Amino acid sequence: MPLSFPIAFENRMKSTLGPAWNDFVSAHDQPSPVSIRINPDKDKLPVGIKIPWSDYGFYLPTRPVFTLDPALHAGKYYVQEASSMFLEQAIKQTTDLTQSLRVLDLCAAPGGKSTHLLSLLNQNSLLISNEVIRSRAQILSENIQKWGHSNARLLQIVTLPYSKNSRATLT
Repeated sequence: MPLSFPIAFENRMKSTLGPAWNDFVSAHDQPSPVSIRINPDKDKLPVGIKIPWSDYGFYLPTRPVFTLDPALHAGKYYVQEASSMFLEQAIKQTTDLTQSLRVLDLCAAPGGKSTHLLSLLNQNSLLISNEVIRSRAQILSENIQKWGHSNARLLQIVTLPYSKNSRATLT
C-alpha cells in the first residue's frame, strides 16, 4: 500500500521541499534503520555501522528479537533511535566532562538519555533521573541498574494539579 500523507501536509511539504519532495516520500517508504548504543563499561559486542555523532552508537543490518537477547538484559547495549544519540554532541560541545558534574534528567523514563549520560559522565559526577509516572519509573530503575553505574540516583517528584504541594521519593 503506497504511503499517503494528509493533503494539507503534502501541499505544504511540496512547497517547502520543491524537487526534493520525491526523495522525502521515498525515504518514508523505507524501513526504519535499527540502532543500538553499546555500554562502554561492559564487554564489547560485534556491532554494525558506526553512527557518526555517537562514540557508542551503531546501526544494525537487521532487527534481532531484542527481548530474547541476554546481552540486552545484561545491560551491554540499549536499543535507541540514532537521532536520540545526538544528545552526546550537545553535551560534549557545551560541557567539560572531566569535571565533577551534577546532572538532572527531568523526564527520564525509560532510560535512554540517562544511560547515555552515564556513559559520558565521569565517576565523580552524579546523575539524578526523575520520572513522575510510577510505572515508567520502575522501567527506568531497571534500565539504570542494568547499565551498572553507582553514580545515578532515581527520583520521583510528582507535582499535584492545582496545588503547591509535591511529594518526592528517592530510590
